[in-house]
Amino acid sequence: RLSKIALNQYFNYLISEENEVLKKINVWGGKKKYVGLKPIEKIYLTIPKKLKNNISSTIRYKLPIAAPVNQNQPIAELIIKKNKSNDILKKVDLYPSENIEKNSFISRIYYNFKYLIFGDSIFKEQ
Repeated sequence: RLSKIALNQYFNYLISEENEVLKKINVWGGKKKYVGLKPIEKIYLTIPKKLKNNISSTIRYKLPIAAPVNQNQPIAELIIKKNKSNDILKKVDLYPSENIEKNSFISRIYYNFKYLIFGDSIFKEQ
């Protein structure tokens, strides 16, 4: 009887599907300007039902993400935590959605020059 009570107070919360792009970020010096961040497996979190509306998630990565980007290497981390106490409930590695090669030498010179003149404005947030 106690086990049924305990089971009714917790549930599995699906955070993300496998290979679902959670965010797109800028890539510096790559043939593409953006790459998606995705988990390589479904992300579940077993939490008390009363905590369902009291969790948040953030994606942490180091800038700049420079080409080449290999989709088999994690480049970011999804952090799921409680809102009030900021206790971390789960951390999950996020992988690039695709491989991105370096731009040509001439293109890199152009973008570096543009960056020197205009600063961070060469990237637009998606």
